[in-house]
Amino acid sequence: MRFLLTIEQIYILYKTMANPQSENNSLRALNSKLVVEITELRKKYAKIEAKKGELEIKNAEISELRREKDLLMARIIELERSAKENAENEKQSRIKIPSLRVESRN
Repeated sequence: MRFLLTIEQIYILYKTMANPQSENNSLRALNSKLVVEITELRKKYAKIEAKKGELEIKNAEISELRREKDLLMARIIELERSAKENAENEKQSRIKIPSLRVESRN
């Protein structure tokens, strides 16, 4: 991971070079600030990873729901086809039944 130095951090480094006596204190201060920044970035990264996990679960659920929808749509199409065939068969049987009754009367 890359870290870019801020102007404040560059200034601290410059002061460190100009005054060797305060070098240790300045470097400790800079190190402390960087440790805090790293800690904050790790927290943000952990939150992002948690959100990523939640989204992966939701994506899997969406995929499963799409598969279920496709199966249900295929079932609906099959039922509609079957209902149409049944209606046609019933219509044909209604036509045949009266003709049988006419024949039996004779």
